[in-house]
Amino acid sequence: DVQDKLTAIFNEQFNRFVKLNADGHTISLPHSNQSIKLRKHQVNAVYRAVTEGRLLLAHEVGAGKTYTLSGIMNTLIRLGLKKRILCVVPNHLTTQFAAGYLELFPQDQITVLNPDDLSPASRQATLLRLKTGSSIVICPESSFVAISPDEDIEQSVIENELAKLDFALCTMDKNNGARFSVKNIENKKAKLKNQLQELAQDDRKKGFTITQLGIDCLVLDEAHFIKNLSYESTRLNNVRGCGNPIGSKRAFDWFLKIQCLKRNNLEQGNGLGVYFSTGTPISNTLLEAYTFLRYLDEDMLMAQGIGSIDDFVSS
Repeated sequence: DVQDKLTAIFNEQFNRFVKLNADGHTISLPHSNQSIKLRKHQVNAVYRAVTEGRLLLAHEVGAGKTYTLSGIMNTLIRLGLKKRILCVVPNHLTTQFAAGYLELFPQDQITVLNPDDLSPASRQATLLRLKTGSSIVICPESSFVAISPDEDIEQSVIENELAKLDFALCTMDKNNGARFSVKNIENKKAKLKNQLQELAQDDRKKGFTITQLGIDCLVLDEAHFIKNLSYESTRLNNVRGCGNPIGSKRAFDWFLKIQCLKRNNLEQGNGLGVYFSTGTPISNTLLEAYTFLRYLDEDMLMAQGIGSIDDFVSS
């Protein structure tokens, strides 16, 4: 009886998702270079991206991710599903990615930024150009941080993270948590409180936020660079490959901006609008899978009662 009850609970709460059978034969790219024909897995990915409104493209190196992402962006704009897409790529690949996009869609007009365009001296002029410019913008990874998230979203997320840390501390105290675990959480709390105090002095707030720029879709090539998102755990302390529990500033910046898109897009029923691409989605631990789920579908995790990596592992 116990086994049957546990099986029924697991199936009802977790084992109830069916993988989408993406069939891209209905996808057409009318404005593409007719001498280039996308492979089946590429058009299937375009179909799935458009249908689900979010995607982790975990194709291996050499599978043609540049053309796939280009097809996704072009289709989203052509169908009127998105108005302005910001595609973030590593600095050294900016020109190469833009060339690949224009090779597939030679008639499109896109904006290609270089790392100096969003430097303090030229940032305001560049943001004005983005606000009224092309629907597709190719942005170097180092420049993405110069675009600020919405201040109310940033404050709300930080306060929510602080509440999670307080709960984790309370749980640890009851369970006689390890001293180094408590110290890690206290360090994270101090960092977040300091970040909350610095909001008013953030120079980025003087320019346009991601919402004010009209950006309703984010695409990231080489998404493995943002896997170090902060987490709290009583089980993964000092486990190799889990990264720093405090997380990286770059990963948290992405998390904040995705929350902005979530509020703006999901209210309109327009899909999350976040698309990741990487050849190495999971290289060490399950924490990486959990991190990508937090970026792409945190609401689904919360609906299943998964609020931390400990919950994720135990489920």
